[in-house]
Amino acid sequence: MNVSICSRNAETLEKTRAEMARFGHKAHAATCDLAKEAEIARYIPDAVTTLGGLDVLVNNAGISGSAEKDLYDTAAWKRLMDINSTGVFLGMKHGIAAMKKAGTRGSVINLSSISGIVGQGYIHVGYNASKGAVRMI
Repeated sequence: MNVSICSRNAETLEKTRAEMARFGHKAHAATCDLAKEAEIARYIPDAVTTLGGLDVLVNNAGISGSAEKDLYDTAAWKRLMDINSTGVFLGMKHGIAAMKKAGTRGSVINLSSISGIVGQGYIHVGYNASKGAVRMI
């Protein structure tokens, strides 16, 4: 199996890539901030070139906002929405474009949270909203 993973954390990425390789999988890993379209636009074609295609895209990144003291902080709202919702949208935008360019029929799996249906308390409200947005994409 060929797998590409991305994260903002290079150390975790390398550990995960090495573990996948240890089990015989061809693994591509790259740092990428999902809140930045230019980084996603670079990451997906690089993964496609390295691995020879894209059959399945799994959008599984997110932050919870549970460390926020002000549960209505606007900067936290923007960060949560940028990573949790816009990051999924951008992954789909560039991933589906790569699949279409290759003439393949792939699959997209967007992971959300129960909080996207029944919001939870004591975390930033942007988390619930961002996961609800993912469910509606």
